[in-house]
Order: sequence, then structure tokens, then C-alpha cells
Amino acid sequence: MKKLAITAFLVAVLTMVMAVPIMAAPTLHKVTGGGTVDFSGFMESYGFTARQTNEDGTATGHVHMTWHYASPSGATPWIMNSEVLYLAVDADAGEAWIGAVITGSNDPLWVGMEYVLRVIDGGEGRDAGQDMISYTDISRTAIEALDMPTDGGLAILVPWINGNIQVK
Repeated sequence: MKKLAITAFLVAVLTMVMAVPIMAAPTLHKVTGGGTVDFSGFMESYGFTARQTNEDGTATGHVHMTWHYASPSGATPWIMNSEVLYLAVDADAGEAWIGAVITGSNDPLWVGMEYVLRVIDGGEGRDAGQDMISYTDISRTAIEALDMPTDGGLAILVPWINGNIQVK
């Protein structure tokens, strides 16, 4: 009887421990998107997710880009995968700046380079504006995303042909 009581107690304790949710860092902002853009006759496909969990702007996530033209070394299509390092969001305007580093590419010259990418969420529904994306500004370091720059390549915004961007 004593073994049964101890076993029942241990099962009850383990059940309570397993029922307690694991405390994850809260998400301050989240930006997701996927779609296609026509940059003056050059088709580009994007997929990204960025999640800011710290007030200093550090973030996690990934960006995948497929540019349907040749890279400087001739890789076609030009494919890059990146790790998100920083995220700045103006939620009222539906704008976000993603700072990332290229972690893989079919053109290895670009691996390790940082950049900033600006996206705009046009909203949802019939009366929504267009979702837009800037040029990938490889002349900037990832941390510069926190300054929310709107000059250079980040000033040029191109509407998505299809897909969706969500800035929260």
C-alpha cells in the first residue's frame, strides 16, 4: 500500500510539472512574408520570418531570397539564405527593417555579408494598400536596421506581385 501511495504521489507531481508551460521569451514584434517581386524585369522571390524578443532589437529568424538573374560570378538563379540578427518595427506605419547576415548562397562570395531589408505591410482585405519591399541594401551592416533608414536602396519600394507581408 505504501508503494502505491508513493507511486501515486510521484505521478501527481510529474503531472503538475509537465503541465507547467515552459516560459519562453515574449515576442515584441514579428514580421513574416513570402511572395514575388518584379524589380524592373528581374523576378525575385522572398520568404522571411523575423521575431524580436529583446528591447535592444536583437531578433531571430531567416530570410530566403531567389533572384532570377545571374549573380556577379554567374550563378543563376542567385539564391541566398540568411540569419536575422536585428529587427526594427514601426507598427503604426506597418513598416519593418530586417538586419541579417548571409549564411549560404550558390555564389559563395556573398556568404558572411550583412544587409538591411525594408518591408511594408499594406494591410489586409479589399481596401488594403500594397505590400512592398526595398532593394536588399548590402552596403549596410545588419545593426543599421535599428536606425530605420529610408535612404539609398531602402528608399526604393517595389510592390509585391503576389504574396503577403505581415508586420506585428
